[in-house]
Amino acid sequence: DILMPVMDGFELCRKAKADERFCRIPFIVYTATYTGPQDEAFAIKIGANRFVQKPCEPDLLIEIIGEVLAAAKEDAAAPAPVPAQEEEVLKLYNERLVRKLEQKMLQLEKEVEAHRKTEEVLKQSENKYRSLYNSIRDAILVADINRTIIDCNQAFVDLFGYSLAEMVREKTRMFYALEEEYNQLGATLINHIDDPGFLHLVRFKKKDGVVFP
Repeated sequence: DILMPVMDGFELCRKAKADERFCRIPFIVYTATYTGPQDEAFAIKIGANRFVQKPCEPDLLIEIIGEVLAAAKEDAAAPAPVPAQEEEVLKLYNERLVRKLEQKMLQLEKEVEAHRKTEEVLKQSENKYRSLYNSIRDAILVADINRTIIDCNQAFVDLFGYSLAEMVREKTRMFYALEEEYNQLGATLINHIDDPGFLHLVRFKKKDGVVFP
């Protein structure tokens, strides 16, 4: 595999082929990252016996391994000579890395642009939702499972007299005229948690103290 920690596949192959103890070990480059013809040429140049792109069907990969091992036994696939000039190998190697870095940067730029477009679509969707939400004449309050206020529409602000900033993160208790009715509804909510909805009559209190059912 080309992408490995500490030492990548190109470097491992090059070092093994330059060592008398390991130079006759056959190498198959198996990669989904470096897939161009120049990458294949470079792999063969530093001594790889075969160059295989991912993904590869298991049966085909086993067949390729068998061919390489058979050729190695017959000594038909002798190790490729290591280039006489180390500079040439390093130059080709660096070219592979730079090209891959450029590809990764282009891919990242595309991902960033796609993310920006997605955010723009979500923003437009949120604006449409917010416009519809605030145009509803019924007062709507949004709270979490602990009855902590998250959001409300404009009709709710108009009815109770509080701004959203005054309400958010507060408990819905602030709207109840009676503590027992707040607790009673809390118990009812728990008992009807799986119900699609139910009616419950309580007495609410506005910011100015007016109580209404």
